[in-house]
Amino acid sequence: MNKKILFFISVCTLMIISCNNKKLTEVVEVPLPSAEEKITVGMPDDVKADEGTFEMIKLPYSYEALAPNIDALTMEMHYSKHYLTYTNNLNKAIAGTESENLTIEEILKRLDTSNDDLRNNAGGYYNHSVFGKVWRQKQHHNLKTLWHQQLLEILGLLKSLNHSLKMLQLNNLDQDGRG
Repeated sequence: MNKKILFFISVCTLMIISCNNKKLTEVVEVPLPSAEEKITVGMPDDVKADEGTFEMIKLPYSYEALAPNIDALTMEMHYSKHYLTYTNNLNKAIAGTESENLTIEEILKRLDTSNDDLRNNAGGYYNHSVFGKVWRQKQHHNLKTLWHQQLLEILGLLKSLNHSLKMLQLNNLDQDGRG
């Protein structure tokens, strides 16, 4: 039996030594790109929102015009996907309601925050419309000033919204008899 154990240990030792001496190398060939792939993007003039109260601000130039600051794919995605979807969904959400006759700012000021559909789409529409004003200002030499003006406009709207929410809260407190 000792011979069998000794033989087994010898074979295992040889295998361990043998495996440790072998360095396995896997060769993987990765082909080099043959040519730069050109991704084609659409044109802003091809983007049309469904008929409704709110319309998209038209871009007066191609998606590539703001490169290298904003690449064409980012501009196309935000304009033809996000902005378009928010515009269409907002128009659907207010169809047949008194909100059809209001400006976007008035809708946001009077917004019932529990109405997720209206809140998300009105906010997304407003956000992209503000940026749309900046997009239109391609020739504007002082973008920092323009962004500052837009930021002040948004902050003013938020302040008004905050005031409206506080008034609603006070009205609810009075009606509940607490306060």
